[in-house]
Amino acid sequence: MSRSSEKVYGCPGTGKTTTLLRRLQDLTASCYKPEEITVTTFRRTTARELILAFKGTQAGTVHSLCRKLLNGPDIMSDRDYAKFGVTYGYKIKRRDLSEDQISGDPVDCYSWLRNTFTPIEDAYLYPGYDDIRHVDLDRFVTEYESFKQETGKVDFTDLVTMVLEDQTPLDTPVLMVDEYQDLTPLHDAVIKMWNTGTDNTIIAGDPAQSIYGVFGGSPELFNNWKVDTNTILEESHRLYTPIWDLARDTLAAERQDTPDIVTREAPHSPIHNMSFDDPYPVHPGTVLHLVRCNYQAPAIAMELAESGRIFSGLGGWSDNEIRLFNVILKMRAGEALQRFDMYTLLRYYPDHVQATAEELKHYRITNKPPVTTGLYEIMRTPNPVAYIKDSGKLFNMKIMQALKIRKAPLRYDDLTQTRLLTIHGAKGAEADTVFLHTGITPKIRKSILIPGPDSEAEARVWYVGITRAKHWLYLVRDKGKNYELPAVVS
Repeated sequence: MSRSSEKVYGCPGTGKTTTLLRRLQDLTASCYKPEEITVTTFRRTTARELILAFKGTQAGTVHSLCRKLLNGPDIMSDRDYAKFGVTYGYKIKRRDLSEDQISGDPVDCYSWLRNTFTPIEDAYLYPGYDDIRHVDLDRFVTEYESFKQETGKVDFTDLVTMVLEDQTPLDTPVLMVDEYQDLTPLHDAVIKMWNTGTDNTIIAGDPAQSIYGVFGGSPELFNNWKVDTNTILEESHRLYTPIWDLARDTLAAERQDTPDIVTREAPHSPIHNMSFDDPYPVHPGTVLHLVRCNYQAPAIAMELAESGRIFSGLGGWSDNEIRLFNVILKMRAGEALQRFDMYTLLRYYPDHVQATAEELKHYRITNKPPVTTGLYEIMRTPNPVAYIKDSGKLFNMKIMQALKIRKAPLRYDDLTQTRLLTIHGAKGAEADTVFLHTGITPKIRKSILIPGPDSEAEARVWYVGITRAKHWLYLVRDKGKNYELPAVVS
C-alpha cells in the first residue's frame, strides 16, 4: 500500500477534530480496524476528549503512548520529587502544575532543555531562568539522574527521549495527531520518526494557537511539515465576523497571518468594552471569564460569588462546598439526612454532631440524626457558614449568596455554565459569552515592548482568548497594565 500524509489547517471553530473523525471513518471503511489507528496530542485535557471521541483506537497523549511502547516504566511521583528535593536540598514544586505555567524549578528547566534540544550552557534561554539562576545545573543534572537510576523511576521527558533514542516504532500503521502546534521539538522529532513507518499520517492544528512556548512549542513545527496533501478548513461554525476580524487584527499587529475563512454574520454587535468595576452583563447560555494571569482570578471569583453565580475553575465551587450547600438546604427543608450528609456536617460542624466518623459508619437514614438542635438553628440563619472556623471569605460568600437566590440543590452540571479560567486553560473550549480580562503583569508588559518572538507569542495567546466567544465578547480592562488589543467600538 502506498504511503500518504495530510496536514489539516483549521482556524477556531472550523472542525479540526470533526475532520479527523471523518478521516477515521474513511480509513475504517476501507482497510483498517480502529485498533490499527493511533490518535495522539500533547495536552491531557485534549487527550481525554480524543479517547471519548475516537473509541476503539489507541488514543492518548504522546507521553502515554511512549510509556506503552516502553512497557510501562515507573514514573516519578510527587512523593519522589519531594524526597529528591529533601535529599539534595532543592526546592521542587508539585508536578501537577496547570498546563499554562512553568514552576521555575530546576526539574522544569532540565525538562525544557531536553524538550527543545537546548544545551545546558544555554539554560539562560529557559523562560523561568530568573528563578533558578542560583542553581548549579551541572550538579543538579548529575544528582537528578542518579536519583532516578537509584529509584528505578523515569520522568515524562525520559519516556519520549527513550523512544526517540531507541527508534522505537509505532505499533499501528495509521497515525493521527491533533493540536500539533502544542508539541515541543522533542515530540515533533518522535512523531516524524513514527511517520517513517506508517501507511497514513494525518496532522491537524492551527499555528496561530501555538501558546505553549514555555514548554518549547512553536508554530513552525506545524508549518514546516512537508506532506502529500494540505487541507485548509474554510468555514468557522463558531465565530461571528467581527470577532474573527479582531482576532486577525491582533495577530496582524505582530506580523502574523491567518487564512481567509468564512465566518457567521452577526445579528447584533458582539464585541463590547467594559471596565473591571462595571457589572457583568447577563446573557443566556454558557459563560467564560478568561484571565491572562492567575493574580486576577481571586477578585473575579469574589465578584461572581457576591452575585450568587455558581461557577467552576479558578476559585470555583469545590465538591465539599457543593455538598455543604445541599446539606444546608436539606436541613432547612426538614428532609432526612443520609450518611454522607452527616460526614459533611462532621467536617464543618464537629461540635454539633454527636457521633464520631466511626459511629457514622452504622448510621441509617432517619429524621432524627445525631446532631444538636442548635445546628438546625444555625442552618436557618442568613449565613450558616459564618459559624465555621476559618472558612475563608470566598467560601463564605459563595454559600451565603447562593442561599439567597437558589432553592434547588446544586448539581455538578451547574458548574459548567460559568467557568473562570486562564486563557491557556480555556484552549479548546468555547462559550456563548466570554469576558476577556486584559490585565497583564509588568513582566509580560516589559517582554513585549520590543517586537519579536515574545510579542508574537503574546499575540497568539490573545488570539486564543478572543476566539473562544460564540455570541458575545466583552473586553474587560483591568485597573493596572493591560494588553492593548486593536481598537473596538462597542
